[in-house]
Amino acid sequence: MEWAAQTTSAAINSSKKRYQIECERIEDVRLQLKASIDKQTEELKRPFSEIEKLLKKPLNEKDSDSITEQLLKDLDRITAILVDDAGKTRSNPFLDWERDLTKAIESITNSVLDALEDGKSISGNKAFEYANPKDLSVLEALIQGLINEGYREYAGKKFQARTQEEKDKLRKLNKQLNALSYSLEPIVNDVARKVLDREVGRIKDAMKNLFVFHLESLKKTATDIAPDLGINFPQSKLITVDSTLRPKFSFKGGFPILPESYTEEVIEKTGTRRFLFFFKKDVYEARIEERSGDNADIPSFKYLGMSWKLQKSLGNIEVYTQTFDWLLKQIDKFNTGVESFQSEVVDRYQARLDRAYQDTQIDYDSKMEIWQPLKEEAEMIASQINQLGAEWKNR
Repeated sequence: MEWAAQTTSAAINSSKKRYQIECERIEDVRLQLKASIDKQTEELKRPFSEIEKLLKKPLNEKDSDSITEQLLKDLDRITAILVDDAGKTRSNPFLDWERDLTKAIESITNSVLDALEDGKSISGNKAFEYANPKDLSVLEALIQGLINEGYREYAGKKFQARTQEEKDKLRKLNKQLNALSYSLEPIVNDVARKVLDREVGRIKDAMKNLFVFHLESLKKTATDIAPDLGINFPQSKLITVDSTLRPKFSFKGGFPILPESYTEEVIEKTGTRRFLFFFKKDVYEARIEERSGDNADIPSFKYLGMSWKLQKSLGNIEVYTQTFDWLLKQIDKFNTGVESFQSEVVDRYQARLDRAYQDTQIDYDSKMEIWQPLKEEAEMIASQINQLGAEWKNR
């Protein structure tokens, strides 16, 4: 349709007088099309850009929950533009990912806490069905090590280490709790990848459908601006969505060990003395000496679980940041393709107009009798095709 529309229009406007006017109109069309595409693309990006700004704010564990809450509200606002093949709104893959991942990770961390409290093995637990067997063996060994070290006895209490043996035990508990949290990372990331891979497929489908509807809007605008150029954006070339998202969660579970000073009474023998002339008695003297020790608040089971939950929220936000950066890049890539295509269409029309101008300087009037009816027929066919497309879309 582009060839027919442009060739007939170029022939009609190829007289010396109309050629110059048409060249000026083409430049105006270029500007109008670019302005329209930029405006509509900005509107397309706006909800995603607003979420990206929220995600780029400095974060810490304390405000991760409030950021996540606001994020989910903003995500709910874009549900309306995530559509299926019938053009109907469907469940939001971003929200589904958040729900499914939270459920999967909390199932893992709760199972670990239960094992620490009850001493039960995590082997065969469905929460770890996606875990690498080697990672699972490391995790189970660390759980058993903490149980053997008496973590259940110390959890939620203050540990004051005065002797070297007590100091060594405190540091060992801290090291094992940290190791336990680190060992969760590969297991949680495996689960996150599986959940995200499933939802990314849905996100890609939703974005493709969004681009289809966006192209329909752009086509209508282009037809209004330049009906004679036959601009029909090719979906197969312009709509390409790729992804390389990889979640990365990190966990820590240790505790700060603080040095402390304390005093201790020390009794020393200072000599002997006689009494009743025949007997000797040892003499002792008491004095106060300053000592150094360590103390720490050992995390309770509840505190450990809350800490993992907060760290999981920070990981979620990081994945959302990656996702929306990727989505905005997809929109920019799509927009670049659209701008390039419409520019090429206008360039082709300009080239056809230039050729027609050169060819029709001889016997212009006689050739008009041929091209005018062909132009009218091409416009009628284009109108019928657009009408059929609209009817199919509304079914």
